[in-house]
Amino acid sequence: MGLYSIKDLSQLTSIKSHTIRMWEKRYNLLHPGRTEDNKRYYCQSDVKLLTNLAFLVHNGYKIGKLTPLSEAELSQLVDKIIREKPPEDGIDHITQAIILFDTPFIEEYILGSFQRDGMYETFIKTILPLSAKLNLLALMGKITQSQIGYFLNLIQKIFIVESSKYPHNKNCRALHLVLYPLASKRQYISTAAINCGLRANQIRCTELGKDCPVDDLSVVYTILKPDGFVTPVPEDTPLPKFYNTLMNMVKQIGNSNLYIISAGNVEDVPSFPRNVRIFPDVITFMKYTDKLKTLKSTENR
Repeated sequence: MGLYSIKDLSQLTSIKSHTIRMWEKRYNLLHPGRTEDNKRYYCQSDVKLLTNLAFLVHNGYKIGKLTPLSEAELSQLVDKIIREKPPEDGIDHITQAIILFDTPFIEEYILGSFQRDGMYETFIKTILPLSAKLNLLALMGKITQSQIGYFLNLIQKIFIVESSKYPHNKNCRALHLVLYPLASKRQYISTAAINCGLRANQIRCTELGKDCPVDDLSVVYTILKPDGFVTPVPEDTPLPKFYNTLMNMVKQIGNSNLYIISAGNVEDVPSFPRNVRIFPDVITFMKYTDKLKTLKSTENR
């Protein structure tokens, strides 16, 4: 069973840390444990309770009216709202389609959004918020991992098909980036989206398989001599693992740049090598590639 800090709990439920502390004190709501240095920690049952409360408060209920209810009563109330509340927007509609495994609706919706808004806008404004909503529903026990896995697999395939519409740039002097995915299903979606975006922007792109060991990056570097390696890192990756993996990658890629995409908390990392750059999200990185293309063009003159 996982243990969560108050910061983790705040991020998962979108309830500010000081509000959580106030609810604990005023309503005797949660009973966190304490670490040796007296920091709060919470268990999975605390997360489920607070996500249910957050959902109900967001839907107009007062916290003071909810705290006398049992966990079972809270869950029943959440079920009632989900069942009776009409869909308000596209994310609500597509969430219902995921629960029902409605592949035609999901494909039609996402591809329509690609045509209407573009791939990046769809990824940022639809897929990422939808993934966050699915995580919340999973914490509340309202959706299964099979439904989430089904959706993530389908979205990945849609991006792969979309990227095939853009031919590879065969110009050996063009900017060349290697995508290296680590082990995370959600990261595969980010990688597929980046691949599609790079190809659409006429950037040479080589995507490595998900089972490629870090030590093999030295072989990739020797053969391809790319301008950089790109790795999305899940935001919940533990800091020691994040840092050790990063340093191991740097050892393998010669003088290439390493571009890390991570929304996680990296300010506690001791230091970054000069050839490492961190981006908070995919859209920020994709904007930066315009600068890389300009620099590469200048070098080739």
